[in-house]
Amino acid sequence: MVFWLTVLAIVIFVSIYIIKTIRDWMIGGVANDSDHLSTFRELRDQGKLDDEEFKRLKSAINPKLTNDGTIEFKEVPSAANSDGDD
Repeated sequence: MVFWLTVLAIVIFVSIYIIKTIRDWMIGGVANDSDHLSTFRELRDQGKLDDEEFKRLKSAINPKLTNDGTIEFKEVPSAANSDGDD
């Protein structure tokens, strides 16, 4: 009985290690939107993408990005601007 509990414990620890290793590998291998945008910007600068293709890719990555690569924020009315007398 002790032998089988030891085997079970070893199998559990090895499984946890394998799952953790695979998760770390998968998370580390994923590029984010900023990485993709930087790559496309480099390709545009090298002449491998024209401006129209770059704009189309950029808008597909994140529609909130403006043409110069900055993020466009909409103005939200604040509560300080209203008196509440309306």
